[in-house]
Amino acid sequence: MNKRVSPEAREYHNKIDWNVWRRPREIERVDDRAFEVLQALRAAGVDDYLSGKIISEIITIESGRRFASNATGIVKTLQAYQGPIEKKSKDGRSLLFRAMSTETAIKPDSKIKEDMDSKLTAICDRVHRAVSHVAKRRKGKQPIDFSDEYDLQDVFGVVLKCLYTSVKDEEWTPSYGGSSSRIDFVIEDCETAAELKLARANHKVADELIVDIARYRSRADIRTLVCFIYDPDGHLRRDAAEIEKTLSGTHAQDDKSIAVRVVIRPH
Repeated sequence: MNKRVSPEAREYHNKIDWNVWRRPREIERVDDRAFEVLQALRAAGVDDYLSGKIISEIITIESGRRFASNATGIVKTLQAYQGPIEKKSKDGRSLLFRAMSTETAIKPDSKIKEDMDSKLTAICDRVHRAVSHVAKRRKGKQPIDFSDEYDLQDVFGVVLKCLYTSVKDEEWTPSYGGSSSRIDFVIEDCETAAELKLARANHKVADELIVDIARYRSRADIRTLVCFIYDPDGHLRRDAAEIEKTLSGTHAQDDKSIAVRVVIRPH
């Protein structure tokens, strides 16, 4: 742990349940990182206003100085932040911040952390590194072209079948809005569906996922859904964190529910 941070920041850091909240290194934008820390503290019952320095130090403790910006950077980005945040002046000069209330702190569904198999989410996190390895092969071997979604699905399926006992390909979902659709993989070991998409220019991926989630929710044998969007060209870079945050959670309707985790990588 970094020795430069204050005891006050360590105390605040220890109040956050990091098994529920995202690590700052998982969030691309500095303002979103800082706001998530404020939300997590309000959800933990902390009413205090925090300085940019303390917020920066909390991020440093959890994810390292590279992800923390500095106190001035935190203050500037939170000054312009559009989320439910409260600001007040300290001594008429420096600004302090907190999330508006424990009610407005949008707590991620802890059930998702419990239900999502760690092997599957690790695969999503590491696919880009693996793809880079086979994009340029030795001894003149033909590289695998991952600009084709089917190639990505084939390689992903191979990895799944190495790690799980029972993986079914291309399952049909029941009709939804007059049409049916295929799920890329159903992992029976953990009652999980895996949906893969390759991000494209002008891709309305959030709209597609909303429809997909509604379809998958009707499957009695699927408790969780992992939606992995591979974005090597950065088409979704600006919106990735927001899409993940908005769509990950428990989706319920008509006594049917499913725990959803959206993973966009790299971002």
